[in-house]
Amino acid sequence: MHRNDKIPLGFTLKCGVRVSQDKTGRATKMVSSPDYFAGIKVLNPRVDLPKDNTSRVNFQVTVPVGCRYNSHPQNPACDMGLNMFDPNGYTCGRANVVQVKDSRRCGLDITGIKEGEVWDYKKVYTFDVSTVDINYSDESEFTLQLKASSDFGHKWWNEYQPDNIKVAVTNNKVYEKKLCYAHVDPHMQTADGYNYECQDKGEYLMYRNTKYNIEILMKTDTCNHGYAQCICSLIIRAGADVFSINSCHSPRFLDFLSCDDGGILKVQRKNDRHYQVLYYIYVVFYISNFYKSVYRLET
Repeated sequence: MHRNDKIPLGFTLKCGVRVSQDKTGRATKMVSSPDYFAGIKVLNPRVDLPKDNTSRVNFQVTVPVGCRYNSHPQNPACDMGLNMFDPNGYTCGRANVVQVKDSRRCGLDITGIKEGEVWDYKKVYTFDVSTVDINYSDESEFTLQLKASSDFGHKWWNEYQPDNIKVAVTNNKVYEKKLCYAHVDPHMQTADGYNYECQDKGEYLMYRNTKYNIEILMKTDTCNHGYAQCICSLIIRAGADVFSINSCHSPRFLDFLSCDDGGILKVQRKNDRHYQVLYYIYVVFYISNFYKSVYRLET
């Protein structure tokens, strides 16, 4: 088999055999080999990348990269670069959100096979990708493109591009610095900015964080001469610490129901109408009492 520079790498081939007694005889059914991909095979074409962290891309070179050491004495190492590529004019080290972790190289080198060496066809090449932004509202799907260097010397590999890699950025801090609240009436807003109304009297779960075992329960009752529903009671629980404000009935209650977790909830009294409850992961609950039995809760 000879190299044909007119056929670019990235193709699939197979071999097949049929047998007959002579050239004109009836041949047996074709027996074929499995498909073989010739090029650079991406082993994980989809990568899940946590924001502010790294993930690894793995690939194999299924065709030996031979060295042309006689015609390229200035490159005795015989390394072919495989670098990040952006058709819109990417500059190394200035990726928008996703880039190869080592921005000085923006890729890695694939070592060619010199005379007398044996090709390790099982070798797996790897590099890490990371996020480089600090915003929480970026898109979460990106395409990572790679391209072989154009100065390696082989036309077969010249600017060869493997299959694109889909990168899904996951953000565990999607609600960082977000606000959810329940105001008098009550008017609601979720942490992702969805607004809605709730004018039904009853008991409701206002907030829950399953990772850190936090939840807020609130109770609404009729107020404003029957024209609205107001929050008259709050229970904030973090672990075994439970803090409550209850003005649904007289006398008004404001104290801890339980401190079995040793005070992981910190209650700060700003004045007679404003309280601030803090938790150690910096979840802050703002409580305002504007009128009798009427609360404003922000988290």
